[in-house]
Amino acid sequence: MPSFDVEVEFEIYCAKCGAGLCSNGSTKSKNSYKSSNRLDMEPCEKCLDLAADMADGEARDELGNKIQELEDEITELKARLEV
Repeated sequence: MPSFDVEVEFEIYCAKCGAGLCSNGSTKSKNSYKSSNRLDMEPCEKCLDLAADMADGEARDELGNKIQELEDEITELKARLEV
């Protein structure tokens, strides 16, 4: 079966924010258990930073809600003890 080597040039951009991802990728040659080459892309730095900020904000909100619940419980227990 004939085989061909083809050089393909293309640019890759983040679908979410539009940042260029050309330096975030790597290619791998055929391996023993798969019959095709592959292109691996790392996430866009801007989107990673945004996701981390969102996760921090969500975690902060979640902790704030839990703290409020615990403070409410403490207030309720104090009220029961005073009766």
